[in-house]
Amino acid sequence: MFKKTENSRSIISHQSKIVGDIELHEELELNGFLHGNIISSAAIRLNTDANIIGNVMAASLNVNSGKIEGDILCHTHFKSEVLTEIKGNIKAESAIISGTIYGNVSIQKLLTLDSSAKVFGTIEANEIKVLNGALFNGEVNIRGNLLD
Repeated sequence: MFKKTENSRSIISHQSKIVGDIELHEELELNGFLHGNIISSAAIRLNTDANIIGNVMAASLNVNSGKIEGDILCHTHFKSEVLTEIKGNIKAESAIISGTIYGNVSIQKLLTLDSSAKVFGTIEANEIKVLNGALFNGEVNIRGNLLD
């Protein structure tokens, strides 16, 4: 179920089902199902088969087509790929969203909504870049100084 690699990264296989919280201080690659919270002081990557019901707190998070039902807090960067689906709020320093988000998004610096992004909720950021084709339904608050 858990496999530790040379560069201090744990990998949870796609056939794994975990019920309970995970706390670690190394990178995590999740391919299976987790019903619980993840707390990591390092980067987390969720791959195609990953499915989390619970909250995620990490240095950074890259969701590659996985699903999360819970809130996300990233100390640095958040990225979601095209087939990602998240039902919960997201807070991060910066973010690139290409998937679907059902919840509020609060970004300290730059938020990029890729052409395939769909956000249903309030967006707050210091700076927002919206690519042609992105969809959002909700309130948008830009916290930057508009007079600069």
